[in-house]
Amino acid sequence: MMVKQFIQSLKRVTFNYYTEIPTRKIDS
Repeated sequence: MMVKQFIQSLKRVTFNYYTEIPTRKIDS
């Protein structure tokens, strides 16, 4: 795996993680 791909996927995962948290708080 290339480093760029790894960094992009990592950013995507952290972005999804941080965008999901507020949504869960609002839902609950």
